[in-house]
Amino acid sequence: MKSEIQALERNGTWELVKAPTDKKPIGCRWIYKLKLKPDGSIERYKARLVAKGYNQASRQWNQKFTEKLEVFGFVQSKNDYCLFTKEVFGGQVALLVYVDDILVTAPSESCIQQVKEYLHDLFTIKDLGLAKYFLGIELARSSQGLLATQTKYISDIVKDAGLTQATATNTPLPAGIKFTSDSGALLPDPRNWAGCLDTRRSLTGFCIFLGDAPVSWKTKKQATVSKSTAEAEYRSLASTVCELTWISYLLQDLGISFPKPIPLFCDNKAAVHITANPVFHERTKHLEIDCHIVRDKFKEGFVTPTHQCQGTNCRHSNEATNRPAFQFMKSKLNLLSLPPSSTCGGMLR
Repeated sequence: MKSEIQALERNGTWELVKAPTDKKPIGCRWIYKLKLKPDGSIERYKARLVAKGYNQASRQWNQKFTEKLEVFGFVQSKNDYCLFTKEVFGGQVALLVYVDDILVTAPSESCIQQVKEYLHDLFTIKDLGLAKYFLGIELARSSQGLLATQTKYISDIVKDAGLTQATATNTPLPAGIKFTSDSGALLPDPRNWAGCLDTRRSLTGFCIFLGDAPVSWKTKKQATVSKSTAEAEYRSLASTVCELTWISYLLQDLGISFPKPIPLFCDNKAAVHITANPVFHERTKHLEIDCHIVRDKFKEGFVTPTHQCQGTNCRHSNEATNRPAFQFMKSKLNLLSLPPSSTCGGMLR
C-alpha cells in the first residue's frame, strides 16, 4: 500500500487541495490482488487505490504512450495498433503493448536496453527481464526454437473442473457411445450443412499455419443460411482468405517475407471450382459480393484453393473419434507435449 501511494505521488496523479464546501468528494477504496508466477506460486502482493474510473482513461494513456514511442522513432502498425516497429542497423525492433504490459524484441541486447532506458525515464517501468509469461502464454526457449504454451491456463481449467485426480485418456470423448431416448434429447450435429435446427446455419472452421506452427484458428457459426454444402464451404473460404490477408499485412510490418501463392486447402470440390470458375453464375449469383474475395485473391496470385480429400484433413476435429483418428488430427495440427519451463524473449512492465 505504501509503494502504491508513493507511485501515485511520483507520477503526479493528484494534487492535495482543500475540499470545497459545496462539493462531495468521490470515494475510494483499496483493491488487493495476488500476482502469480507461471508455476502458480506467489510473485508479489498487489494493492491498488481506485476511485471513479472513466472510459477515456485507457485511451488517453494509449495516446500518450504512442506519442512518446513515435518521438523515439517507432511506427505504429495500421494493421494492429498494439504493434510498433523501428528500423535499426542490423534489423528491426518490435514492441508489443497490451495496456501496461510491453514485450520487446530486437536484433541485439543493446537495442533493447536503449528502449528500456527511454521508457524508464518517461514512465518509471519495471523490468521483468527475459519473458517467461505474457498474457496467459508461457514462453519457452529450446535448441529447436521458441515454444508457446498455456500450461498454467490448462491446469487452472482442470482444477476448476475438479479433474486433478482423474486418470488420463487417449481421447477427450469416447467414440461409439450410443444415446437413448431415456438419457435426454438428441443434439443436432453442427458439422452437417444446415445442421443447426434453430437457425439452419453452418459452421466456418479454419486453421492457419506459419511454417509448422498454427497461428490462427476459428470455429464460428456463419451469419446466413447456405443453400448447399458448396456454398457453406465457399463462405468458409472467404473467411479464411480475410484472415490470411490480415496476417500477411502483419508479416509485412515485421519485415517477414513469405512465398506466394498461399495454398488454401478445402475438402469440397464444388467450392474450389467456384473459386476458379466464375461461369457458375446461376448457382452463386445470390452470394454476397464480399464472399468473392476468394476469386479476387486467386486472380492476384495470393492464394491457390486446392482440394484435399476428407481423410487427410481435420474435418472431424469437433466430434468423438477413436484413438488413431485423434492422434492423426494432433499430428496434422503439430501439437506437441508440454515442454519444461524455460525463458525467452524480453519483457517490460
